[in-house]
Amino acid sequence: MEKLIRYLKTVSLIPIEPKSISTRELLSELKEAGYEIGIRTLERDLNKLSGTGLFPFTCSGVENKKEIETNRRWFWPRNAKRIQLPAMTPEEAIVLLLSDKFLSPILPNSIKNYLASYFSMAENSLKLSPLKDWENKVEIIPSSQKLIKAKIDEKIVNSVFEALLKNKSMIIEYSSRSSMFEVKGVRTKKISPQALIYNGHTFYLQCIENDNVYNILTIGLHKIISAKVTDLELLKFIHKTHIETEEEKKRKEKLLELYPIREYESSPKLTLLINNELAERLATTPLSEDQKITKRETGEYELVATVEYTRQLKEWLHSFSDSIIIIKPERLRDEFSGKARNLHRLYNVNKIT
Repeated sequence: MEKLIRYLKTVSLIPIEPKSISTRELLSELKEAGYEIGIRTLERDLNKLSGTGLFPFTCSGVENKKEIETNRRWFWPRNAKRIQLPAMTPEEAIVLLLSDKFLSPILPNSIKNYLASYFSMAENSLKLSPLKDWENKVEIIPSSQKLIKAKIDEKIVNSVFEALLKNKSMIIEYSSRSSMFEVKGVRTKKISPQALIYNGHTFYLQCIENDNVYNILTIGLHKIISAKVTDLELLKFIHKTHIETEEEKKRKEKLLELYPIREYESSPKLTLLINNELAERLATTPLSEDQKITKRETGEYELVATVEYTRQLKEWLHSFSDSIIIIKPERLRDEFSGKARNLHRLYNVNKIT
């Protein structure tokens, strides 16, 4: 029985390629676990276990008969059938497959490669289960207009993931544009990545310049031309204590427009006049926990809610622009009334004849 347990411990210590472990490293791990065996015993164990076909791990240097066995490095091939005791349940399998379907865009390739054998095992586990078609019976539909994903070099994404995982700085080259089709030029910056934001159709990298830790940048990954991970530890953003200049305030406002989930210093109270249909919808799916809807004598409904001032909020308000009137905050009301005037002017200037 003790030998069987030692065998199971041995195979559990062998990693999946591209990682590997030498015979001596395996011996050290086993001794730390309390198994007092010699190098020759371990070599016999490894050769016996890998030769059964039940444990299809292998090692480097198999073709070189002259190589000393203790120098060989052991690993499980990526496509090796994973052995799991007890077997994966259908419930565990469906969770894995759904995570593969919906979380794949935000997972680094190193993690996806590691989980590949689990996903394969999950598919096999579901073949005879009533849950086998569940993945095709559920779907997540975006509440906004679906867009084709921005084209991003996979090498760029992998470099950003690596820098974030290892907490390292980067050197990037990215295109600076003054308009959609006019390119100003290429900029090179040393940056410290802070977060990667995925909004459904593209990635944004929030970072700070290594030469200016007060400056937050938000760069679309589709604009990055090259990215190199350095050996330097990343820097953290430092909040300024002095009063912001007008230039800094404008830059911050621009950042808040570009960065999909960042809010202003304080969340404003949103006050709207809405119709009956929208009132019923928002009574079911409120904008906030403190939302209040009251009916006016005029028949309209007044909604008051504390919300984050984000791009998503403005896009949502635009989608109901003919059904709502913004009362507060005044800044938002002025912004929407200005856009309404511009829209009216555009339609009057460009009349169809």
